[in-house]
Amino acid sequence: MLSTFFSIAWVPARAWADTKKEGVAYVVHFAGIEDPPLKRLLEESSVAVQERETYPPATVRFLRRRVQEDIPRLTAVMRSEGYYDARFDFQVDRNSTPVRVTFEIASGPLYTFRNVEIAPAEGTELPPEKVPSPAELGLYPGRAARAAAVVDAEAALLRHVREKGYPYPKIAERRALVQHGARAMDLLFVLDSGPRACFGEVEIEGLTRLEEQVVRDLIPWRFEDPYDPGPLEVFQDRLRATGFFSIIRVEKGTVSEADGKLPLKVVLTERKLKTIATTLYYRTDEGFGGRFSWENRNLFGEGEHLGFTGTLSRFEQGGEFSFRKPWFLRQDQRLEMTLRLADDKPDAYEARSYTGRFLVGRKLRETLELGLGVQAKVSTVTQFEEKNRFKYLSFPVSLAWDGTKDLLDPERGGRLAVEASPYLDLERRDADFLKVIGTMTHYVPVIANRRLILAGRVSAGAEPGPDVLDIPADERLYAGGGGSIRGYAYQSVGPLRDGSPIGGKALLEMSVEARLGMTDTIGAVLFLDGGSAFSDRILDDSSDVLWGTGIGLRYITPIGPLRLDVGIPLNRRPDVDEPFQVYISLGQAF
Repeated sequence: MLSTFFSIAWVPARAWADTKKEGVAYVVHFAGIEDPPLKRLLEESSVAVQERETYPPATVRFLRRRVQEDIPRLTAVMRSEGYYDARFDFQVDRNSTPVRVTFEIASGPLYTFRNVEIAPAEGTELPPEKVPSPAELGLYPGRAARAAAVVDAEAALLRHVREKGYPYPKIAERRALVQHGARAMDLLFVLDSGPRACFGEVEIEGLTRLEEQVVRDLIPWRFEDPYDPGPLEVFQDRLRATGFFSIIRVEKGTVSEADGKLPLKVVLTERKLKTIATTLYYRTDEGFGGRFSWENRNLFGEGEHLGFTGTLSRFEQGGEFSFRKPWFLRQDQRLEMTLRLADDKPDAYEARSYTGRFLVGRKLRETLELGLGVQAKVSTVTQFEEKNRFKYLSFPVSLAWDGTKDLLDPERGGRLAVEASPYLDLERRDADFLKVIGTMTHYVPVIANRRLILAGRVSAGAEPGPDVLDIPADERLYAGGGGSIRGYAYQSVGPLRDGSPIGGKALLEMSVEARLGMTDTIGAVLFLDGGSAFSDRILDDSSDVLWGTGIGLRYITPIGPLRLDVGIPLNRRPDVDEPFQVYISLGQAF
């Protein structure tokens, strides 16, 4: 038998009031400090400020004691910022309501760095390579003697030594001598570089389905190469990029005294082999839509990927089968084959198509890939009640650079993708054309920890060849919608005929976003999008550049941000554009 019990406790109003914190109400002011960042540091270090509301003192006497105990903490903050002669006093005005606490601060002169030396620890020697100068470490003479600069310099020095082949350097001692007469600080770093090493044996643990040689082929160094943390980072990036592992840990062993070899242990936990996923989205111009996907990420034991993605919405119903083979014929090369069957019905046209694509991609660098392929497409396209059948063979050439670290929510770096595809009409030779489109994005963190990120995107395209109406409608260039120019309906920005989109031979899109992190999981976005499609060339007189703006919310999830955007057209066209558009989907707009 299943039983459920509810218990309700009644608390009198007076008893409820008695549970509130009671004590002396007061405010805190800092006099003598005008620098906002320094004042913020003082406030964050002051118990009198931080516990003002949560733990108010019972009496003014206890308040004075709390303020008095703040003085050593505040003095330490001033010294850490280079003010070694700072003097403090305080006043507690009990006649004010609330009680007024004033810290009176005489900061004194700002001390600067003078002499900075790096010496070897006893029984050791400095690395034979050039040790960075104090200026290269950020400790140039005359710079404010702040503790943060010293900590950063230590990290930079140890990083430099590691890059020279020493895996375990440490600062054995740091001596900071404050010269009050000269208002300066002299620094001495005593460096213990530790043994120099070369890469030794690599042990791999945790593999259950993936062949071990697949992991070994990703190692970017050779046995007995001088130790360098750079290739270690590249190796871990390569492991993460495969998508095969949920846990990646590379552990350094002890350097052999006999031959200087550094053994490594790679501990891996494989992700589940197969994944099923669904995604739902909503857009005012399109309504509800969804995607279903299935994938096997290790079909034959060497990282082969087999997948299927199905899409269902008012504009698109289709499915795509894909097969990817990493490390195809050589370590820096991949093979990708796709087959797409689609029935597209946007406002601009209706198209039923079958597309097969074969592509080989080669890494030119870790972040740069060149792709070459061949594609065959058969389609039936209807626009303005005219139906045409097309058979095209194309040869896509792509170049992609990715300088970011996050696929769905990057916070710094940039991306560039360019693809050029000559299309050959297998039935009408006079309908051949070239399709070129490129997109560049960039992300700049203005405030750390994702508090404010500026993101920008520019896309441009062109289709040299026959007149725009001789190019299949589903291969023309369109603008407008949630991934293009927000505030306008899907594909609606550009040349129109009787209110319906025609599409163009040229495209220009521009977007800028200010992404503000309000909490660790909630963010806000202010955006401005602009652009259009054009009948012949970019910025011709066939269409005006239209602008849209709006705001959005982001909810950060483990698989990326959930996006809600409301876009408003700034150049609203009568009988064409709605007052606003709403977009809900997964991932940032770009």
